[in-house]
Amino acid sequence: MIGKKSNYLTPEDAEYLAAGIMQKKLGFRDAKVTELSGDGGVDVVSKHAVAQVKHWNSQIGRPELQQLYGARGADRKKKLLFFSSGGYSPLAVEYANEHDIALYRFGDDSTWWPMNKAARKLTRSSVQKREDKIDDISRGTAQVAKRLWAASQEIKAEVARTVPDHELRRIEAAPREDVSPPAWWRSGLGLVLIILSTFPFFLWDHETTSPGSRIAWTAIAATLGVLLLMWAFVRHRR
Repeated sequence: MIGKKSNYLTPEDAEYLAAGIMQKKLGFRDAKVTELSGDGGVDVVSKHAVAQVKHWNSQIGRPELQQLYGARGADRKKKLLFFSSGGYSPLAVEYANEHDIALYRFGDDSTWWPMNKAARKLTRSSVQKREDKIDDISRGTAQVAKRLWAASQEIKAEVARTVPDHELRRIEAAPREDVSPPAWWRSGLGLVLIILSTFPFFLWDHETTSPGSRIAWTAIAATLGVLLLMWAFVRHRR
């Protein structure tokens, strides 16, 4: 029996809420609401999952879950998810547990929570994957920092080797000339790039950007920044 729809969220809002949860919280980044009517029991689709959304006050019964199970088709690797605002009957929960369907419930205020073992397992797995990505980023950043430091030391050593000791003493003894403001653009830009290299870890959305893109941005910006600072240093010594 179809119950009376809840207030605040429309059925369409509920579908987009479920798609957003799947994208940002459950790891299905390509999840999207189906555009066509007559979707055969599927409201949100992803390469690796399908979901049905019901914004009812009454509980979901076993037939709705059977419809979702049948709508998956022959690809048994796809995850099955069901989102309901009215909860689930005991028979529905039993059927979901037997067929590995993740049951979620959502409220009018857009909060959501898992309702069975499959949903809790899927949620924990997604959280663990995000934590693993953060660990990978931390390790990658540390490696990039070590390589940048080693490169800066090599540049310093090379500069010291290319300038004889008597030239260094002569340069140090010579009166310093005033440096015009335009000559400092290298060091200024270098500092800006080094600061910008930290943005991916503090300002970028980790849920919508890949670890590889953040690490690449950090490595490129930090490397350019260090090279500009070293260039400014060499120019200043001359």
